[in-house]
Amino acid sequence: MEKPVNVVIQYKPEGYELYHSGVIGEYYLDVLLKPNDQDTLKDVARGWGGDTFHIFKNASCYFLVWESVWDKDDFCSQFFSHFKGFIQRRFGVTFKKGNVNGIDFIAGRSGKNYFFIMKFKNRIFYVRSDNREQMNRFIYGGHYD
Repeated sequence: MEKPVNVVIQYKPEGYELYHSGVIGEYYLDVLLKPNDQDTLKDVARGWGGDTFHIFKNASCYFLVWESVWDKDDFCSQFFSHFKGFIQRRFGVTFKKGNVNGIDFIAGRSGKNYFFIMKFKNRIFYVRSDNREQMNRFIYGGHYD
């Protein structure tokens, strides 16, 4: 068993305080993405290298930032596909492609929640918030490590 890569999130939304942070880990990513109709876990998080998440809150909104690192680009691409499908099914999000400063991403909305996912080489960045203005500041500010 290898030690996970230390993943550091630099971004902190202005006016928010850190509420909770941690690591999800390979096992719990497999649990999270397990289809409800299956009894066994699939190894969708194979090649996980490390991750961390931060949940920020202010008086009325939240802002979740998650970053993961994968051993190889192929593992990252495989997980990205599964993760995108999970978000679409779980939250009813229809993603649209976007590009800011030459960086491709997908973003979408479901109810009052806004979603952003970006895969860059062997990294995945995921952001979710109920504050559209803050989400746009994040996207257009290029705050992906």
